[in-house]
Amino acid sequence: MSQVPVAVHASVVVAEPCVDDTLATATVVHVEECRVEQRTRSKALVIGGTGILGLLGEFEEVVVLAESTDPNREGPTKNNILRALDWLAESEPGDSLFFYFKGDAEAVEDDDSDYEDVLEDAAILPSDHWRSGNLMDASLRHHLVEPLKEGVRLTAVFDVRSKRDFKCLLGLPFTLDISKRSWVRGENPTFAKADVLALRGDGITRTFARLCSRQRELIDFARALGAPLTSSQALPDLTQLFELCPRFPNPNSNAKLGHVVTKKRRKRRSRLKGGDPLAAGALLAVGITGSLLGVEF
Repeated sequence: MSQVPVAVHASVVVAEPCVDDTLATATVVHVEECRVEQRTRSKALVIGGTGILGLLGEFEEVVVLAESTDPNREGPTKNNILRALDWLAESEPGDSLFFYFKGDAEAVEDDDSDYEDVLEDAAILPSDHWRSGNLMDASLRHHLVEPLKEGVRLTAVFDVRSKRDFKCLLGLPFTLDISKRSWVRGENPTFAKADVLALRGDGITRTFARLCSRQRELIDFARALGAPLTSSQALPDLTQLFELCPRFPNPNSNAKLGHVVTKKRRKRRSRLKGGDPLAAGALLAVGITGSLLGVEF
């Protein structure tokens, strides 16, 4: 099992040969304090496009879900994506994870929300979305971000096409303002303890791959990519290198975890629950018309 890949103090038993031949089978030991670096794992999940695979040579385990005519290959269906997300999230502190999605996304209305600030949510479209439905941002976060422990690094790249703009996927609380070289915290954020970075854009794969081919500072990487960069942590050092497999993931700096309501907005009136008198009147009118025509609703 992987553990934190930071230098820690550990007790190591060091054996010394005995001088007395009569105790040749025995050893004298003493405990020496030293710094030990634990082994870590690296896993990647690629969905919808294989053009990113050239960057993943340092990853030990890579799962690819892509469209194929081969019936024996797993496609990017909703069920397969959820199973693969759970596999990727199985990690220990120090592990490096990479998630890549290339395909269609959409901005959708969240009818279950009580607040206007989350009226529009984001979703990706699995290959069978016409039958199984889309994969909401909240579900992605639940399967991929929330299970991660402190000390785990996750880098997520969404190369998505959408007719309408929407917030960056995974709902991370901090967005990098490149011009001000600082992080902007969103309203009603959801905090996580892992070290998570997410990038979103249309057609960013080639530029992302080119930028990863050489070491760049985080702020320079985001500026050159020209795509929104969000983070689970308000990283104080923007000059740190952007790495897919960092030796030392950033520690948790969030005082609170989970969803925090910082600005409660006016509750939206329900469209079908009697909250809107016009809607209620329209339903009543339809009911009367239907009854006159002998049609049951």
